[in-house]
Amino acid sequence: MSAIKKKIVAAVALLISLSSVYAQKEVASKWGKITANDFTITSKVDTSDHAIVIAEIGNSYFEGNTRSYFDLIYIVKRRIKILNKVAISKVATVEHYLYKNTEEREKISNIKATTYNLNNGVVEATQMEKSAIFSEKYNNRYDVTKFTLPAVKEGSIIEYTYTVNSPFFFNLQPWQFQGEFPTIWSEYNVEIPEFFNFVYLSEGYLNFSVKDTKVSSRAYSVIDPNGSQAMNAYTISAATTIKKWVIENAPAIRYEPFTTSLKNHISAIEFQLKETIFPNQPVRNVMGDWKKAAETFMEREYVKAAMKNNNNFLDDDIAKLGLVKNDTAANLKKLYNYVLQNYSCTKPYGTYTEHTLKELHKLKAGNVAEVNLMLLAAFKHENYEAYPVLLSTRSNGKTSPIYPLMDRYDYVAVAVKNGETFSICDATDPVIGFANLPEKLYNGHGRIILENDAEPIRLEADELVEKELVNIFIINNEKKELEGSLKHQFGYFDSRDEWRKIKKEGSKKYLSDLKSKVNNADVLSTELDSTLTINDNVVYDINFKMKNEEDIIYFSPILDVPFKENPFKKEERYYPVEMPYTIDYTYSLNMEIPEGYMVDELPKSVRTLLNEDEGMFEYLIQAKNNNIQLRMKIVTKKANYLSDDYATLRDFFGAVIKKQAEQIVFKKKP
Repeated sequence: MSAIKKKIVAAVALLISLSSVYAQKEVASKWGKITANDFTITSKVDTSDHAIVIAEIGNSYFEGNTRSYFDLIYIVKRRIKILNKVAISKVATVEHYLYKNTEEREKISNIKATTYNLNNGVVEATQMEKSAIFSEKYNNRYDVTKFTLPAVKEGSIIEYTYTVNSPFFFNLQPWQFQGEFPTIWSEYNVEIPEFFNFVYLSEGYLNFSVKDTKVSSRAYSVIDPNGSQAMNAYTISAATTIKKWVIENAPAIRYEPFTTSLKNHISAIEFQLKETIFPNQPVRNVMGDWKKAAETFMEREYVKAAMKNNNNFLDDDIAKLGLVKNDTAANLKKLYNYVLQNYSCTKPYGTYTEHTLKELHKLKAGNVAEVNLMLLAAFKHENYEAYPVLLSTRSNGKTSPIYPLMDRYDYVAVAVKNGETFSICDATDPVIGFANLPEKLYNGHGRIILENDAEPIRLEADELVEKELVNIFIINNEKKELEGSLKHQFGYFDSRDEWRKIKKEGSKKYLSDLKSKVNNADVLSTELDSTLTINDNVVYDINFKMKNEEDIIYFSPILDVPFKENPFKKEERYYPVEMPYTIDYTYSLNMEIPEGYMVDELPKSVRTLLNEDEGMFEYLIQAKNNNIQLRMKIVTKKANYLSDDYATLRDFFGAVIKKQAEQIVFKKKP
C-alpha cells in the first residue's frame, strides 16, 4: 500500500464507522424517510467537521425537446447531518447557478427541501415553503437560484432535491465527490446517447468505490416546431452509455498552506463535448483543437481591435512618449509604462471584456483583459509583433495542455517580440515592471494566441528562485553596550509585497513598523535605500543597541527570523505542497563578544538535507578571537512537493524553527 493510500485510510476511519449507521443503498431507496436511528452517531466526531454529508446522488441524462433537438436533465439529491451551529450558515442555504445566453437559458424546477429534528424521540419534519425560493441575475452569463431550509439547528438532518433542465446539450454537469465536509456516499450517474461523444476528465486522489459502465438503448421523442402536422413529432432510438461513479467515505478537503487551488485536488469528474455524431450527417467537431480555439478567440471584437495597428485614438498619447527609431527595448518599456501609468485595473481576472478600446481610453480603468489588450494595441500601434496570452491564475486551477478548454482560463497577458524572443508582460500591477509577471501566473501551462494557432508555454514555480539576504554586524561601543546594524535585502517576489505595503501605508509607517523586526533590542533608526525604485528589490537597514548589564546574557543570534512558525502543522496531507517559488535564504551574523563576558554555551553547527538533493538547511557557528560568526542558509530546490514528501518537508522546516530559537549564553568573566 502506497503512503498516500495509508494516509487516506487513516483519515476516513471515522467515516467508515459512520457508514455502518447509514447503509448507503438504503439512503438512496428511502429518500424522504428519516427515522430516530438516523440521528444516532456511534463514534466520536471531529468538531472541525461541523457537518457530514450522509449521501448525495446526481443523475444526468438527455431527453428530446420541442425544438427538434435534445435537452440535458440534471437531478440532485442530498442529505446532510448538522453537527454544530457553524455548519448552519454553510449548508442551510443552497445555491445553483443557471447558464444563459441571449436566446435560451437553463431552468430549475421540482425544488423540495425538508428539515428533520428529533424531539423527545420523535422525528419532526418541516417542509420548505415556496416563498423560501428566489432567483436573481448573477451576471450576463448566469442567473442564480437560492433556497433556504427552515427550522435548521444543531443536530438537524436536512434533505433537498432539485432538477435542472438545460437546452445547452454541451453543458453536461460536473460532479464533486468531496467538499468542505466529509461525505459518506457520493454517487453520480450519467446516460449519454450515441449522438454525443464526451471527454471524461477525472481529478483528485481518491479511488472510486464503484466505476461501472453499461450499454443500453433508449427512444427519444422529439418535436419539430417547423415540421408539418403529420411529421411534427418523431421518435429516435439510440444506443446509450450509462456510467456510474461512487466514492465512499471521502474526507473533507480544506485549504492548507501552500495550496494554489483546491480545484486541482478535489476528487471530481468533468465532461467536455468533443463531437456530435448523428445518422446521415458528417461528424461535427465541437471541442475543436487549439488552432480552432485560437481563431475563435481572435474573432472576439475587442481582440480584433487590439490586433490592428490603426487605433488612431492612441496617436497623440504615443507621440508624447519620445520613442526612438531602432531602439526596440527602450520603446517597449515606454509603451508598457504608458499603459501602466494611465489605465488602472478594476478586476484582477477575466478573459472577456465589457468596454471597447475607445471606451477604455476615456474611462482609464477596466478589467485585466481590457487593460492588457490595451497594452497589446499600444504595441501593435507601433508595428511590434505582439499577441494575447491566455493563462490561469494559481487560485483558479491548472489548465489542460491537451484540450482547448477555454473556460479554465481567467487571465490575459501580452507576448511581445523583444529581440529574438518574446517577453510576456502584464500592465495591471504597478510594482511588477516590464517583462515580469506576478507569482500568481506561474501555474504551469498557458497559450500564446497567434493568428491561426496557439503556442504552448509553461510558467513553472520550480523555475523561480527567491534570493533573500540578511547581514548583521554587532560591536561593543564606548559605553560597553552592544551596537548593531541589520541590512535586509528581499528577493524579487517578497519585494513586490513590500512595495505594496509602502504604497499603501506610506514609507513613514513602514519604517516605524520595522522597529519590531529586531528581537530584544532598542532600535535607533530605520531606513530604506533611497536609491531604489519600485522595480528594484527592497533593502532596509536597522540600527540598534543592546544593553549587557546582567551576570548572564541569553542572546538569540537570529534577530530577524525567517519563519516565525512551521507552515506545515498537520501531521498528514493528502495533496501536494505548492510553493510560489524556491528558497535561497542566507543569514549572516558577525558580532563581538560583549565586553567583560565569555561564551558559556554555544549552539551546535548542523547541516540537514531535504530528500538528499532537494534542499538544504545549514547552521554554522563558531566563537573565535573574541568574535562570533554565524551563517544560516535555507535552500529549497523545488517549489512543488508530492504528498508523499510532506512529512519530510514538515520535519525539515521544524528543524529550522527549532534551531533558530536556540540561544548563545554569555557569562561574566570572574
